[in-house]
Amino acid sequence: MRRIVLSVIAWCAAMPCACSSGAGPGTEGDEPAECSDGADNDGDGLIDCDDDGCAGSPSCDCGDDAECDDGLFCTGNETCSPVAEGVDERGCLPGSGDPCLDGQECNETEDRCVTTCATTPDADGDGVDAVECGGQDCDDADPNRYPGAGEVCDADDEDCDPTTLGEDGDQDGDGFVSVACCNVQPDGSDPCGDDCNDTMSGVNPGTPESCNGVDDDCDPETHPFDEDGDGFEDAGCGGNDCDDSDPDVHPGQTEVCGNDIDEDCDGFANDQDCDGHDAIAHGGDDCDDSDPDVYPGAPERCNAIDDDCDGMIPDDEDGEHPSWRSGCVRRRRQQ
Repeated sequence: MRRIVLSVIAWCAAMPCACSSGAGPGTEGDEPAECSDGADNDGDGLIDCDDDGCAGSPSCDCGDDAECDDGLFCTGNETCSPVAEGVDERGCLPGSGDPCLDGQECNETEDRCVTTCATTPDADGDGVDAVECGGQDCDDADPNRYPGAGEVCDADDEDCDPTTLGEDGDQDGDGFVSVACCNVQPDGSDPCGDDCNDTMSGVNPGTPESCNGVDDDCDPETHPFDEDGDGFEDAGCGGNDCDDSDPDVHPGQTEVCGNDIDEDCDGFANDQDCDGHDAIAHGGDDCDDSDPDVYPGAPERCNAIDDDCDGMIPDDEDGEHPSWRSGCVRRRRQQ
């Protein structure tokens, strides 16, 4: 026995991981799939890319600059550059630091660079003093933004006039500027154009809406397509009225049996035989919606028909009926 114990001890000394009483699961990311399976594979309470073990895993790389944004203005713009030098475990490249010019201070609260007027009232050297220094330059950290600069269709207010959105913002020439042309303001407001499709001159806020599958007037709430006045718009124009010429046909309407009309627009003309039961194929329980004498609970007759829809076809009938004495017996329907 002593020899066996000594052998085990010697083996454990050589294989400490195998003999450790506290051995647990491996590190998250030992297998590539572990960094994207939504599970805590190593039991440390951290899942997938939140676990340091998945650092550098391709599945944890950033997808765009927004994923790298640290939410701070004064650190500069972070970018997603997985193959660049100096990136973090997500592939994010840190911002370059203070984005302000000489003669300015970075104001994190207002997310902007504030010019020190006593030192340099025109920090960007564009010939116009900063607003805070009594001038009219709405962004004294950018020499391309000042009153009189050419406005272009983008997110910046180049000419410091929020009402101008850029002459290049009306590509289809319909007199309406594209919604892509905006002027972000210091107060967070973001005036933009109102042409939702600047490649089609017939689509703009001044065009009447029509039933053509297009938002002609750039107002998704405008749908004047209820010809029968039942409060439901034509299905062909984006609504759910399956017959916009009949006010008695619309979703929620009570079905009338036996008229072959789909009053409630559920795709079926319900209860064709008027026995109070819809066809099985239409979500009901009537095994023969063409026969008013066949439905669940109907009296069985000795007629080789499954009158009560219980899945049994009586060649003859059972002892519940007078004809039983003539030999009616029940057998199952052949599938």
